[in-house]
Amino acid sequence: MSQSTPSTSSSMFLIPAMPPPPGTQSNFTDPETNATTIRILNGLFLGLAFVLLLVRLFIRTTLPQNHKLGWDDWLCTVAVVASIVHTVLVYLVLELGYGRHFWDVQAISITHGKLVIFALVDMAYVVAVFLIKFSILLLYHRLFAIYAVSKRLIIVGYTSISLIMAGTLGNSIARVTVCTNIQTASTIPFCSGKNVNIVLIVVAVLNAVADFYILVIPVHRVAKIHTLRKKKAGVLVIFLGGLIACTMSLVRLAVITENLHSTDVLWNGSRVTPFTIIEMNLGIICSCMMFIPPFFTKSKVVIYSMKSALLSRTGMSLSKARSVESQIYTGEPQSQPQANTTPQQEVLEAWEKQTPDLELLAEVEASGVVHGH
Repeated sequence: MSQSTPSTSSSMFLIPAMPPPPGTQSNFTDPETNATTIRILNGLFLGLAFVLLLVRLFIRTTLPQNHKLGWDDWLCTVAVVASIVHTVLVYLVLELGYGRHFWDVQAISITHGKLVIFALVDMAYVVAVFLIKFSILLLYHRLFAIYAVSKRLIIVGYTSISLIMAGTLGNSIARVTVCTNIQTASTIPFCSGKNVNIVLIVVAVLNAVADFYILVIPVHRVAKIHTLRKKKAGVLVIFLGGLIACTMSLVRLAVITENLHSTDVLWNGSRVTPFTIIEMNLGIICSCMMFIPPFFTKSKVVIYSMKSALLSRTGMSLSKARSVESQIYTGEPQSQPQANTTPQQEVLEAWEKQTPDLELLAEVEASGVVHGH
């Protein structure tokens, strides 16, 4: 009966997960990796998404028109949580070799548990993208549901992204179930690198189409709103920020297609991940962009309130302070306050006057009946 010697055991740690290309040697010590880029982008874009979510929730809960958090706000919050889960999983798999060439990973280090974690990253992305798209559609539903055409477009969007998510999540679950068994995964065609890439390409195409479809809904509606051209252009710029996310989904598709026949799965996957991160978090960022103008407006009011309190202590009248602030912000002199008005009431009145009502994006045309448009 043969026994493994120490030299035999140590040699097992020198076997790469796949043979390196001709002229290349495996490097298990300090291999080339895309990990640093992924960590930086993940932290940056997730941080921006989180900050803008806070801005959104702040505005939605402090608007003087007695607005309350809607389903779109709650789902956007859950989407950020899903993005955080995705980030944690990505950081974890980076420690397990993700981002390296497959020949720079020891074959003995590939275990069932690690394969499950790799598969969970894909599942987290599927769920996060679905939540982001659905929350955006819920926002559009709140703003544009009074229009028959827009409402129909939104309902089609609900149905389409739900079907895409169901199929994609089902495929991911099947991969976790079938393709994480080291002994049998290599013999199953479904788990081969090429077939996995084909599925990723199909999903990427569907997601890209869905992104552009969702982008069309507000552009189509805002273009018909009867308002000042400058104001309309500003609203369109806010919504067209989603065009960047659509571009990222196309770039992601191009990178996946480029590596269709490659078996260097960890390296190829890490080249896609930066665009996945940007696309996912930009969806959250763009859905919160429309809350930035009222946030800055309220910030001005808060600053004014603080200045008014300081000026009142120095003997300067509140009405004079308001006049100075009005000339700074609008270039027009401020009307005199009514008698018996407290500083708190004046600040609230200024906030109400300067804060644009978000529901004005859904204003009804002068004719009053727009359901056929």
